[in-house]
Amino acid sequence: MTRAFHALIAGALALSPALAAAQDTGTRINRYPKAWQSNDIAMSEGDRARQTMLDYARCLIRSNETRVRAFATVFPDTLDYQSRAKRLSTDECIGDGILSFNTGILRASVYTALYLQDFGRSAPALSATPIDYKADTTGQDPARANQYVVLREFAECVVRAAPAESRAVVIGPIGSKAEDEAFRALAPSLGPCLPQGSSIKAGRTMLSGLLAEALYRLSAAPSQASSAGMS
Repeated sequence: MTRAFHALIAGALALSPALAAAQDTGTRINRYPKAWQSNDIAMSEGDRARQTMLDYARCLIRSNETRVRAFATVFPDTLDYQSRAKRLSTDECIGDGILSFNTGILRASVYTALYLQDFGRSAPALSATPIDYKADTTGQDPARANQYVVLREFAECVVRAAPAESRAVVIGPIGSKAEDEAFRALAPSLGPCLPQGSSIKAGRTMLSGLLAEALYRLSAAPSQASSAGMS
């Protein structure tokens, strides 16, 4: 009998209304574009929050790319992961307010930002070799390790089944008509990639982040895909 697997991803993102765009004055504190809350009235509150997190992740990469890439390889929600997330935080990348978020959302935003930076202009051929997600989970709690593997194998399945649609979801401007159309085009590929008897519930940030992780690691293979999961 197949055991049902149910993964509920919930991300909390609280934004101070004081978040605003910062002018680059040439000083160190404003060297990198900061996270800021869009005032686009056409954007939903959720979309504005997603855009703010993506801006923040992009800023972190510009500020300390080596540290961000190392963070992206760490198993999520461990003490090491939480510690690295805190060390990444910098006033250089936060607008005039307080930015608080679920660190799982940060990982999703980081992988999206990395993919946009490295492969946003053109899509390389994806590695034919499946990613060994189990290798990422060495020493982790079995239940959490299983959830980690199932989510990423699901995302990789979707990416391989619909590479163009998956890419469109990741690179589409947040809250745009193009993004909406990309999610609709991708929908038929989601169900067939679910393990039998399972259901996965994810918001747009987490789903696009999982797709971005799979796309990034498959695009970066073999050099980075083979080492992903290592601290």
